[in-house]
Amino acid sequence: MSGIASPDGGNRDQFDPNPAAGGDCHRHRAGARSPAAKIAGLSSVPLSPALNDMTLTRPCPKCGHNLEKKGIWFKVIKSYRCEACDEDIPMDYETKLRLFDAHAHLISEN
Repeated sequence: MSGIASPDGGNRDQFDPNPAAGGDCHRHRAGARSPAAKIAGLSSVPLSPALNDMTLTRPCPKCGHNLEKKGIWFKVIKSYRCEACDEDIPMDYETKLRLFDAHAHLISEN
């Protein structure tokens, strides 16, 4: 692996993403947001495990019908079918980021 650049521009052999070991990786820095979260303009830590067991509400973009499921369910799906209008609703990563960001207040309430 020698000679492969790490995210900090150095040699991968010398790069340690572990912050406890002094590493500096965008995925592991305290308070850092993922590149996708930065692009989407989101402020909270994306897809927080703290929301896994909490009920999140997602309105259908076509008819507005609210779907309520646990956060972990939204994390693992690629799409779902609206119970009201039978529309196939895609759930890409940016959509999931926005959903989790909209429910971030639930973390501090519990």
